[in-house]
Amino acid sequence: NKKVQKQKGLVLVMVTMAMLVFVAIAALSIDINHLMVNKTRLQNAVDSAALSAAVLIDSDSSIADATAAANTTFTNMAGAVGNSEMDMSTANVSVTYSNDPQTFPDSSFDSSLDVYVRVEVTSLDMDEFFIQAFGLQKTVSASAVAGPSSASIKACNIVPMSVCSGGGTSTDGYER
Repeated sequence: NKKVQKQKGLVLVMVTMAMLVFVAIAALSIDINHLMVNKTRLQNAVDSAALSAAVLIDSDSSIADATAAANTTFTNMAGAVGNSEMDMSTANVSVTYSNDPQTFPDSSFDSSLDVYVRVEVTSLDMDEFFIQAFGLQKTVSASAVAGPSSASIKACNIVPMSVCSGGGTSTDGYER
């Protein structure tokens, strides 16, 4: 009988601890979901900015015009509906150019060759909900590189409705 009385309070302690763990997991999942949504929004803005600069450079515009277009596009994307909670004043935004899509910055950059643009945002602070209770801070970063378009010429502007794979020997994959 004494053994049963000692164990009566144990269940309450275990349930309380389990509830605290569940609440902590739920709180972290809210913050992580918020972080991922805004990382995607930031990546979309950076992608758009890099593409706008690359399009101008590909059409023989100046580096200054391309940089202005990238900054304008990024600002417009950041101010778009749904992106208003991102405070871009805390972010470090850079637009750099290179002749190699993997080398930034490029010390031997020559604007008469193929030009690639990289738009990079670092250290964008995000609102914290519950994560601050754990002493953590939410920051996101994103980067995008865009460059010249392919030199191939389009025969027509037709998108395939389906692509089939067959075991045939003809060029279209079907036996005749």
